Amino acid sequence: MSKLFQISMIVAIVLTLPVLVGSLVQLLMISPAAAWANIGIAIFYIGVVVTLLRFTPLWPRWQGARGHTGVWWVLCALLWGGSVAPALVFAGGLSNTDLALTLNWEDSIMSFGGAWPEEPTKAIGVLFVLLAFRRLHRPWHGFVVGMIVGLGFETVENVLYGSMGAMYHAESDLYGMLEMWGLRMVYGPFLHIAMTGIAGWGIGLALFVAVRSLWWRLRVFALYFGVAFLAHFIWNYLPESSMVHNFTLGTAAVLLYGTWLFVWVRAWQMMRADHGYVFTQGALTSLAELPALPAPKLEPELQMPNALEAATGSSTSV
Repeated sequence: MSKLFQISMIVAIVLTLPVLVGSLVQLLMISPAAAWANIGIAIFYIGVVVTLLRFTPLWPRWQGARGHTGVWWVLCALLWGGSVAPALVFAGGLSNTDLALTLNWEDSIMSFGGAWPEEPTKAIGVLFVLLAFRRLHRPWHGFVVGMIVGLGFETVENVLYGSMGAMYHAESDLYGMLEMWGLRMVYGPFLHIAMTGIAGWGIGLALFVAVRSLWWRLRVFALYFGVAFLAHFIWNYLPESSMVHNFTLGTAAVLLYGTWLFVWVRAWQMMRADHGYVFTQGALTSLAELPALPAPKLEPELQMPNALEAATGSSTSV
């Protein structure tokens, strides 16, 4: 666990949370009935996804806490995705699309406006959460944290799109909001959950796989983050031809959901093959030191050092 990352994460959440609250208050002032329904659907959506993930073997657990890891890391992941990441994206404003205009590549304006700022800000949140909580120390924990961060971002995005549907619907704010939620859930379900989960898997591998070089860690992170970024970029791409647009959407869907399924299976296999790690207070330099070690306590929270600690030679406390 890193106090620096923990404190920085909390400060970022505290500073950006008023932006989220202010946006919700504005929605309530414009159309109270639609806004309350919008918020209710969002809470229900978060509850369903978190509950489903909670009952999978990939969810972080330890027996000392009756198989439960608490709610703080979940709350922080949701708030980073729903508060910090959108605030950072909004802070960029129109500058996020300037590169597309500079390149005279107008079809990619939404790609640069979406994938360019959103994927890095969400991935940074995964890194902060993993390093802020000592109980998160396996590669598949990065996968789960990534999905939770993506859930927070996707929920807030759906709420904003729902409010737009409410304002532009000719007959009913409520119907407009419901139609937008339905479109978002049918055409491209769980997009940000999948994208940030894939990026989180890459971060988890880079941090927590033992006996790997720094170059390997950088490559594996770049690979999975690159897949998430590319899938988002292609998904948002808006060519003039409808046929080409359908092709890009299909390509992005196959890349995104296919990779997510591969990561899920790989994480499951790695989790089942995991039998824990031996924890020592310092690095062992020879086999002769083994007899002098005290008998290890059979505690499930035993963890391996992450990449940062392994690089410095320091031990990880429990």
